[in-house]
Amino acid sequence: NSATPTISGTASDGSGTGVAEVWYIVDDAANDHTADAYAAAGWTKTAATSPWSAALSGLTEGNKKLTVKTLDKAGNFNNASTTTVVSFGVDLTAPTLTMAPLAAYNTGFPLTGTSADPGTNASGISTLQYKIDSGAYAPVTVAANWSVTILPAVITALNEGSHTVTVIATDAAGNQTTQSASFN
Repeated sequence: NSATPTISGTASDGSGTGVAEVWYIVDDAANDHTADAYAAAGWTKTAATSPWSAALSGLTEGNKKLTVKTLDKAGNFNNASTTTVVSFGVDLTAPTLTMAPLAAYNTGFPLTGTSADPGTNASGISTLQYKIDSGAYAPVTVAANWSVTILPAVITALNEGSHTVTVIATDAAGNQTTQSASFN
């Protein structure tokens, strides 16, 4: 899930004359390009035929379709029934994350908050993690209303002074949101 993915594939016309050109178009999922001519407006020719690849740019969030057509060396291009179409989603929106105010530091405390993955093509929260200061991240059970208890033993092991709790939410597309709060 990126605005700049690289797409790739292989092309063959079976035992025919060989593939001369590969053309593709990426558009919103609702648009159907299977009946388009292979070099119609908006289509892009790849630099190679098999294997081929292309770096995309400027994709927006939402459901998309990649449509691929080939032209063989005899001048034939695949028709609507043999055109390759791949549907995929683009999630560029970071999760939302809140953390409730911290309380009762010396005796341990509940660390609670909310998380969600908004957007038109939300991929879902895949991980929630927390850490204190520069410690290692520990997992939090993924939920819309999440909670973890910071045990008194963890607090007493810390040096006197100010400390920071950091929570990070990551969605399945790799988008992240971080929230932090301090306590003494």
